[in-house]
Amino acid sequence: MKTFFIVLLLSFACVQTFAQKGIIKGRAIDGNTQKPVEFASVALLSAADSSIVKGAITDTLGVFELVNLAEGSYIITISQKVFKGPLVINLTQNELNLGNLALITDQKLLAEVVVRGSRPVFEQKLGNIIVNVDSKMFKTSVNALEIMRRSPGLLVDVSGNVTFRGTSPKILIDGKDLRMSAEQEKNYLRSLAPEQIESIELMPNPPAKYESAFATVINIKLKRDQNLGLKGSVYGSFQQHRFSNGDVGGNITYKTPKIAYSLNLGLSNSRSYQELTDKRIMGRESVKDVFESFSYIQNPYKSLNFLAGAEYTINPKHSFDFKLTGDFSSSPSATFAENKSTIGGVERPFLRSTNAMTDVGQTLTGLFGYRFKNDKGREFIAEFAAADNQKPGSQDLIGDYLRNGQPVRGITRQRNVQQANSNFKTLNVSYSDVVFKKWQFETGFKINVVKNLAKIDFDTLTRPNATPETVVSNADFAKDLSRTNEFTFDENINMFFVQMSRQFKKLGFVAGVRAENTITQGQSITVQSLVSRNYWNILPTLTLQYKINDNSNLVWASSRKLSRPTVWQLNPFPFFLDPLTRALGNPFLFPQIRNATELTYTYKTLMLITGYNLNQNSVTQLPLYNSTTRLTTWQQANIETQRVFFDVSHSAALMPKWNYQIYVSTAYGGEKITLNNQLNTSNGVAASAYLTNIFTLPKGYSLEVSGWYNIPSRASLYVSQSMGAVNLGLQKSFKNNRWNAQLNINDIFWTSIFRANIQVDDTNLTFTNRQPNRNASLRLTYNFGKSKFQSQGRKSGVSEDAARLRK
Repeated sequence: MKTFFIVLLLSFACVQTFAQKGIIKGRAIDGNTQKPVEFASVALLSAADSSIVKGAITDTLGVFELVNLAEGSYIITISQKVFKGPLVINLTQNELNLGNLALITDQKLLAEVVVRGSRPVFEQKLGNIIVNVDSKMFKTSVNALEIMRRSPGLLVDVSGNVTFRGTSPKILIDGKDLRMSAEQEKNYLRSLAPEQIESIELMPNPPAKYESAFATVINIKLKRDQNLGLKGSVYGSFQQHRFSNGDVGGNITYKTPKIAYSLNLGLSNSRSYQELTDKRIMGRESVKDVFESFSYIQNPYKSLNFLAGAEYTINPKHSFDFKLTGDFSSSPSATFAENKSTIGGVERPFLRSTNAMTDVGQTLTGLFGYRFKNDKGREFIAEFAAADNQKPGSQDLIGDYLRNGQPVRGITRQRNVQQANSNFKTLNVSYSDVVFKKWQFETGFKINVVKNLAKIDFDTLTRPNATPETVVSNADFAKDLSRTNEFTFDENINMFFVQMSRQFKKLGFVAGVRAENTITQGQSITVQSLVSRNYWNILPTLTLQYKINDNSNLVWASSRKLSRPTVWQLNPFPFFLDPLTRALGNPFLFPQIRNATELTYTYKTLMLITGYNLNQNSVTQLPLYNSTTRLTTWQQANIETQRVFFDVSHSAALMPKWNYQIYVSTAYGGEKITLNNQLNTSNGVAASAYLTNIFTLPKGYSLEVSGWYNIPSRASLYVSQSMGAVNLGLQKSFKNNRWNAQLNINDIFWTSIFRANIQVDDTNLTFTNRQPNRNASLRLTYNFGKSKFQSQGRKSGVSEDAARLRK
């Protein structure tokens, strides 16, 4: 901590020593009333080509100040109503005071201000891809998801799920965290109109200032104007597969001169299912144990989520932010399973089981933040957040053994009641500044304290001859002390980062390092097991970019990332799918360390990417067999994986009304893990192709035809068969884009069925998983209001912490 404050003091000293001297200042007043104009947008343009050099906002007295200016000739504009220039800054005239500027347009000068050329659709800056939304390529896009769908390297399916370089990216707004659930986030992006977005920044290798768990990041930069008033949208959707699903919701913002209020609300009522078929050949003996099973799982789900916030702007430099997020859900699922088994060559009775479960989630997250930012490039953010998660549940598993359709014994029945409570508190502080004239310096720290308590109480039916129709009471059950347990998991994470960046004429670079100290203690109280750890991780990142010419760039990036196991992966409580199969967490898991290096060449919208990833302690789930109990346990385990990959991405307009994007990913990799003193390895090739076509049709319609295909591949010791899907989407906006309707048909031919085989230790398992991927959905959205204000999050890892609690 002492080092952190020394660094801050040094950075302040550097800024004062090396800051440039060019200053232009003035005061905006109303041309009629002569009163000051608050929060007017000020833009400084180059007199040579009218390109934007710098911007500012007037304060409550109408005063603005543009500092840190290089020598040159400029034109200034205020809210597109005042144009004044040329204004010359040089060694003999390094400060200009323009006095009072009345908001009356100078038509003569306005006619001379012509933007010569426009920004390209895609740019690269310090290893990141900048998508300039003002391009005509996006003129038919209706929201942020539509823009992402046309951006290089991004894949957006018809359900709104975003994939970036094979990962689920963290989506930020103006460099700050949305802190929303997945559905909230998708609905927010659907409500974000293109005219509200300045650019979208794609980060395939996020620098050290971002959470180490963020493999990739998408940062949406919004346009900021001073329109006051009300704006929002409401939506409703209906989906049909075997069952019907629906959700409704909306968002609203209201901005006054000082305070901006926002509210996002969503209600969902859905019902999904899975059909699992598997064959297990288990054991080390010459005569194997063979299990064949079929399971049908129904997953009804209801949820209510909201995000309410207020942002108070004291003046253009100082602001406060408060947000409250709530997520309430209920998921009472049911599993019907049939199992046929042959043990040691002898056929066993047919097992039929039912498994009724309840799962209720209640999460509240509160945040309070302060932000200071000036037009010299200096920014300070402090944020405190706290969350509480309650997750009660229960399970009732009944097994019935039959031969030739007749019971051979009484039923088995086991019940459990669970309670999981989690909470965290976090303090996040960051500081950035411009030092040595053109170097960007950033630093910060985060303190995170997490506490988890989980309890599970098992009891077992003691009546030996009970049938499924037998009425039983609590007196017929005995507490199962061997499986009843209480698990606590406490985690304290202290993080610090420092980062420097600079753009030269041809070369740009970002270098940073993140240090994280993790202190954990996991204790199974009933079985008296204690796992304590205290470790440091040093996580450096480096990105170099070389600009070959205006159309071509070469980027090399290397990073070391850390991803910690979720509470659910650590919890040692057994979760039974049927009497012969269970899932189990592992409190001995280590965090995953991801070492990545890659080289990217871009030419306009063509991207060629190659690289190497080494994942140490990657977390996967493996089926392990106990030949004594005949029980298969899906156990969380650490595994080492590595891959060499080559990807190609290209997007373009083939015709004026036909845009397409293609993404092809190929890789060769391997995995290894040691179980029971035996090394298990797997190596193989994987390849995927994604194609999206968007057609602009007459009368405001647009048609999307997309598809994807995976070849047979290996991953985490699993060998999966080929699979793919073809999707269709039809969209129309009307009433000046206030209304939007979307009709989607996913996986038309129902070909995205997961089939795989895994051979590990003494297990040979082949299984098929069918889900309602083929479905049709209709979504209607209505936008109202005029304000362009949008609620913003902060750059913290609050949502990451909350997500680890919910899982």
